[in-house]
Amino acid sequence: MIQVGDKFRNHWVGHEECYEGRIYQVTGFLEGCTCGKPTFLTGKQESPRRPHLHVRAKLIEAPAKYMVGENGFVFGPFDIETLRDINAPDESWIEIVRQKGDQLSLF
Repeated sequence: MIQVGDKFRNHWVGHEECYEGRIYQVTGFLEGCTCGKPTFLTGKQESPRRPHLHVRAKLIEAPAKYMVGENGFVFGPFDIETLRDINAPDESWIEIVRQKGDQLSLF
């Protein structure tokens, strides 16, 4: 289960260069969302999807140092347990990373 404060890497097959060297930190999340794909993307009427997770994050590590600290990154829709995209699980996922000095919560 992902928590506020967790650090992660984003993986998106075919777009690896966009996320290489970047580490994000969770600032918030929406669990149990059932939003559908927007009509303007699909051309179809929006219909609910299975419950999923959206993650809001800030960039805390990046090759371009001027980007570090930027907020407002949103990722998802992810499966709540696997942290893989619900539409393309083999193409997009987030990986929790632990760095030296990180504290693990027991609660």
